[in-house]
Amino acid sequence: MKKIIISLNIILIILLASCNYFNESESILSTTLDEKKEIIDYDDDIKLVEISYDEEVNSIYTLAKKIDYLIFNSNGINDFEIVVGDDLKDLLKADLKNTIINTAYTGSLTSNFFYSYDTSDIDNNILKINAGFNNTFATTTIEYEKEEKYYSLDYFLNVKNKNMNNNFTLTDLPLFANDLDYVMVSNSEELYFVLEEGYLPYAKKESVAYKYLEKATNILSTLITKDMSDLDKYKNIFNYVIFENQYDYNTLINVVNQGKTNKSFYIEGTMDNNLAVCSGLVKEIVLLSRLAGIESYHVGAKGNESGHAYLYIRIDDNYYLSCPTYSMLRYPYNDKYISYHTYQYFLTTLKTNNPSWEYDSYSFPEMNMSHIP
Repeated sequence: MKKIIISLNIILIILLASCNYFNESESILSTTLDEKKEIIDYDDDIKLVEISYDEEVNSIYTLAKKIDYLIFNSNGINDFEIVVGDDLKDLLKADLKNTIINTAYTGSLTSNFFYSYDTSDIDNNILKINAGFNNTFATTTIEYEKEEKYYSLDYFLNVKNKNMNNNFTLTDLPLFANDLDYVMVSNSEELYFVLEEGYLPYAKKESVAYKYLEKATNILSTLITKDMSDLDKYKNIFNYVIFENQYDYNTLINVVNQGKTNKSFYIEGTMDNNLAVCSGLVKEIVLLSRLAGIESYHVGAKGNESGHAYLYIRIDDNYYLSCPTYSMLRYPYNDKYISYHTYQYFLTTLKTNNPSWEYDSYSFPEMNMSHIP
């Protein structure tokens, strides 16, 4: 794989070098938002478009992308037939199990809503699958012990202590300065997927998606200004996610908790409970950063023992790997855990600075080959 080495600006290193922390109780100023009549202020003449994936399906990545779009457009769980190219057909016949597993990890929606497959007609280049949204996803919360919260000096000074309140409406946000198509969304997964795919989300007022668009707009009112650089915006967003949320170790450790109903895998985990595993943290960053005008992608990967989710982020025409999970650590101390945060995975390379990193991905192959160092 071709790789281009991209070095971070020395100014970035200086900005993120501080290891000083403040306990939550030491934060003198709290962030509050003024009441607004309408946070979501769509124009009356919005034209909605329907989206689909019409590229040839001949690789793990294109198969995952095709399933993502089938899930997005599904009305519940359905059976589908996908025409695959000869290369993918041969791969499925040669290594069916790993090809399907890697496909599930690669997709943005596929990982949670792809249920079964049937290769009985694969000689005719037909893969049959069962996939789609179910009504019970993101409906349960796992019991957990709340950790003591600490903030870095950088986050304390640039966000918490500023008590910033820009009172943004949705269309004030940087994304809406672009001439993009609107797509209807109703749930949290549709919302983050449409944003990742480069569209503007349109949500009806009674929908779950509307609720989280309101919350995201309020959060961004406390984190960004319109004249900030993408680097400063993303730094505040990344800090917000890793310092205001808690990693859900109970879900990580206990397989019984890893069902699709668990909020920790979705935006519901962070927005409702400030509790999530890797995918929930990544989805909140995609939601916030895309609305802030920053190109960001959910990247799913399979390691030797488990799956993982992280991000590709575009800053100043360069792409970086960014991982909130590996930035949120904890250590046992006197029969309890102490939270610890690091910026080593804020903006880093494809292999990161950790020699044990094992989460290479089939996601976005062109980006892997030409952009990510």
